[in-house]
Amino acid sequence: MSALLMKSEGIETTFFWYVSAMGALAFLVSLLLHKRGKGIRL
Repeated sequence: MSALLMKSEGIETTFFWYVSAMGALAFLVSLLLHKRGKGIRL
């Protein structure tokens, strides 16, 4: 759902929590990939 659709439905806070959750998930995945890639040499 887009932000404008959520705003028209009156649930702006849901978009905030959605974006926050996706940011946290991306952060956790980047940490996991960073730890896994320590032994990789280019």
